[in-house]
Formats: sequence, structure tokens, C-alpha cells
Amino acid sequence: RVTAGFVRQGDPAGRLDAALPIPEEGHEVQRMLAMMEFLGVPPQNENVGAQFIAPKVEFPLWAEDHAAADRLLMGAKGPLIGIHAAARDATRQWALDRFAAVGAELLRRHGGTIVVLGDMQERDRGEMLIGKVNRAGLNLAGRTSLVELGAVIAGLSVLVTNDTGPAHIAYAVGTPTVTIFGSADPERYGPLQEGPFRIQMYEVPCRPCGYTECPIGYKCL
Repeated sequence: RVTAGFVRQGDPAGRLDAALPIPEEGHEVQRMLAMMEFLGVPPQNENVGAQFIAPKVEFPLWAEDHAAADRLLMGAKGPLIGIHAAARDATRQWALDRFAAVGAELLRRHGGTIVVLGDMQERDRGEMLIGKVNRAGLNLAGRTSLVELGAVIAGLSVLVTNDTGPAHIAYAVGTPTVTIFGSADPERYGPLQEGPFRIQMYEVPCRPCGYTECPIGYKCL
């Protein structure tokens, strides 16, 4: 009966009953929470003494989710080295050869198992990655539901990933994570809270950009 949503700065409400110009600054989570506050649902901030703590990102998991992840990971020797080499935009997608090189080096140093994450469309790419590492690995691309993916990520020793959805799940469940940033702004899309998270990126003057494919050779990657 009632519609509410974001509009671009300066645009009219159109057919929306309640319209909020989307904030141009701040972390993406905080930008989205602005809509809830606009509708009268304030974020669940905490005040500890004089210290203000921003909303914490969460990814709730149930016992059955962890059990499903355990079945998927059964027999995989630790440490479990997660790799998510996919991304919707080419400007966020680090080269597959480089992910493979990282995986091979981590295996050389620590042993364990490469665990490839992704959706069904990434299954062949996952097989290619394991082939390039030239060691036995576990390709879970296309084999998990969203919550099972979260439980698998929660069980990893580390996740190496592009700036995509699994990175945000890893931040929420506290898995040590290295995120490769291409075109996006880590101040907006990086981890919201402190944790064992590291951002890797080349400094380039054209970041951030809105391109899905780069016209100047993917210098950010």
C-alpha cells in the first residue's frame, strides 16, 4: 500500500510515497541504514561509556548450517585456504593466474587444502584455478546455498577474495580475509568493523569509478 525508496540527488519522488535522496558519503552499510532511519527505525547503535560503536554487520548461522558445511568440507586437510576469484564486474576481478599463484604459495608455506567458492557459473573457472595450482583442491562453486556458503567461510583459515559478496560474509563471521580491490572505494565497501581483515590495492588516481569494463587497461588491478 505504501512504497518508499532512494532517489538520486535532485530527482523527484516519482511514484514513491516516501523518497530519500541517497547519501553520497559514508560506508555502504550506513548509506542503506539511512533509509531505515528515514522510515523511523533507527539503527541499533551502542554506546560503551563515551565510545560510540557503529552497527555491527552480522550473518546469523544455525547449527544445521555448520553441519552442512562440515559435510561439504569432510576429508579436507587444514588449514583451509578459501579463494573466491569471481566478480560481477571485470573492474573488480583480479586475474585467475594471480589467485592461483597465491594459493600455490600458501600451500607451499602451510600445507592444507584450497577451497574454491562461487556460484554455478564459476564452477569451470574453479576447476581451472585448481588445475593452475597443480594440487588437489575442493571446488565448492555452485554447491552451496547462501547460508551454507556462510558456514563454509566461517570454517576457513583464511579467505582471499575479490571485493564481492563473500568478502562481506567473511567480515560478518570474522574469518581472516584478504580482499583485492579494483575499481571500488574500500572506504565505502571495505569491512565496517575491526577484525583480521586486510585490503590490497594499487593506488591509482581513477579509483573509484563506475565502469564495469575498463577503457584504460585495468591499471587498478
